[in-house]
Amino acid sequence: MTYQFLKQQGTKNIPLVEAMHQYGKSGDPFQFTVMSRAKGVPLQSVWHGLSSEERKGYAEQVTAALRELRKFTSPVPRRVDGSPLWDNIIGRCYVSKKCQNIKNTTEEWLGSIDEELRFGIARSYRTLDKDFIEAKLKELKADFPDGAPYVLTHGDLHFENIIVNNGKIEAIIDWETAGYYPWWFERFASLNRVYSSGAGELFGTVWAELDPDHDPKQFKDKVSNHVRPLESAYYFCLLEHTEDLDVWRRPAFCECKPYGGVIYRRDWDAELEHKIDYKGEKQKIIL
Repeated sequence: MTYQFLKQQGTKNIPLVEAMHQYGKSGDPFQFTVMSRAKGVPLQSVWHGLSSEERKGYAEQVTAALRELRKFTSPVPRRVDGSPLWDNIIGRCYVSKKCQNIKNTTEEWLGSIDEELRFGIARSYRTLDKDFIEAKLKELKADFPDGAPYVLTHGDLHFENIIVNNGKIEAIIDWETAGYYPWWFERFASLNRVYSSGAGELFGTVWAELDPDHDPKQFKDKVSNHVRPLESAYYFCLLEHTEDLDVWRRPAFCECKPYGGVIYRRDWDAELEHKIDYKGEKQKIIL
């Protein structure tokens, strides 16, 4: 949907694939997206062979793309069609991206995952002291950075999603998690979740241009140091999802490609009820 939105807006500096088509409608058990292929290779595969001038050129193109993208704003977190925005910041469930949504206010958002955060704090600090857990949760929530303004954000921008050819970015791909996120999220993700060698050089240049009010230390003190503790608390919470491990084992595709595989029900029609695994059946808990 973000691809279609950007196409309709006639953006000039955000490189996209030439065409993309979705088959199936909302609610269908199967939906397919087919997109044209961008000519080129991921930036990761060529970065280390580039000259300083070539690297600077790519940084300028990424800067121009994000500057144009961030001109689109919203009063609340949401996807471009107005639907709820998946929580790609704190409440990230690796089984299903749709478990948690970012609510309209920070209080509502963090309040909706209170129990997960409490259990995560208990496990990370190895304590069952309710007063300590409540005090720590209150402290972490009070320190959380304000999200406004909410700007259109790719949400998964890394070297593998930037397709380049002969000095030009041909396409930025994988817009699945895009939406109107807090102003700081794109920068936070590029600093804390992009592990490609060279990413620090690229995004350091980009954010020096896009966010000159915060140097790296200021951004870390204002944002990263207050987001990561809550991110960590949610990570420490043991979660389980119904039908998570139900699979169909696929036989070999054909004689020339004798590869088997599995299809997880979670990718098909599973209910995926999200709940906290207080009993710790999946692994030992020592508090």
